[in-house]
Amino acid sequence: MKLIVLNGRRIHSKEEFHKEIKDKFDFPSYYGANLDALWDMLTTINHHTTIRLINHKLLVEKLGPYGEKILDLLQDLVGENKKINLILDPK
Repeated sequence: MKLIVLNGRRIHSKEEFHKEIKDKFDFPSYYGANLDALWDMLTTINHHTTIRLINHKLLVEKLGPYGEKILDLLQDLVGENKKINLILDPK
């Protein structure tokens, strides 16, 4: 199983979020760095992966509505791809 840890304290913009997630998941260079592209990439993962999002409230606080969309996407992802587990760690 793969563990991906994202820390909302370290992400200050949507560009930083997409760079961080691209690096952590080792997405290809053609990754579009938007929520549609993220959905496309994450729904095709075929190995058990846990995404642990630390300080998710800070992420929403800093990114506003975009941060909320990220959380919604990750929560919807769990229902779409049974190989993905999500842990929201408020810290």
